[in-house]
Amino acid sequence: MPMISLLKADKKLSSSAKAADLLMRRLLLPLGGGEFYFAPGERLAIIADVSLPADNETGANFDIRLTWALINIARDAGVADITVCLRPEAGFDLDTVLERTSYGKLSGIDGVKVLGLTESQTTPHRTDTRLVLEDAEVYDVLSTADVIVSLAKFKTAENQLFGSALANIAYAAKLDDSLNFAMKQRALVDIYSIVAPDLTIVDCLIGQSGFQNNQVDCIIAGSDAVALDTVLCAIAGIDAKTVESLVLAAQYGEGVNNPGDIAMFGDDLRDIIAIDQPEEEHHHH
Repeated sequence: MPMISLLKADKKLSSSAKAADLLMRRLLLPLGGGEFYFAPGERLAIIADVSLPADNETGANFDIRLTWALINIARDAGVADITVCLRPEAGFDLDTVLERTSYGKLSGIDGVKVLGLTESQTTPHRTDTRLVLEDAEVYDVLSTADVIVSLAKFKTAENQLFGSALANIAYAAKLDDSLNFAMKQRALVDIYSIVAPDLTIVDCLIGQSGFQNNQVDCIIAGSDAVALDTVLCAIAGIDAKTVESLVLAAQYGEGVNNPGDIAMFGDDLRDIIAIDQPEEEHHHH
């Protein structure tokens, strides 16, 4: 049974790095803590959902304070080789993104590299599911890492899961631009079948730009990206059974999408779910 840890994130998070550090440690505690995921001498690759040259407050990118906190936890556990992988949106260069998001400061830390994935080497890997991709062009930095952590930013709009745990996996491989939305959703499952992060953390902090429809700032973590997204669907008021990538992933045994089979720890989900959710339509046959 997949375990999901969920914590409300107080507005106080912004006041100090210590607050973010404490929050991250509390979040990982029910999952075994940092030492469950990180071991001395291992290579850690972090896939961070940081693609736009936007300030932290906007809520467009994964919160830099939470990334700092995760890096501290990994370093405390003896990890000395950390690569933070970013993939700027088309039309933006890495330097601008690093500068505007303050992710550039990370490369000043000993043992931490910040990498732009678009310029990185890939190697084809045979996918297990082969829904769209026989082979996925996976970035070498990920296929050679001992531990992969995915840091996803929760963004919802128009009843589509825009940013989510599974969607963040698209960063792990080079995707053909010609794929339409439905094909990309299936390709996500293919990529996830061979690059499943050991840990996914989703930042549901509400930014000033308002891409999120949860009413409370929270962060959520787990090892099963499909289960995480099933919980995010509940938060966003989306029927998880209508999200094709989640349904397919579960059918192919790549994750759990039945809410009854997911163990929740931490704060109560009911406090976080969006209030202004439309009434469910009842269809009478």
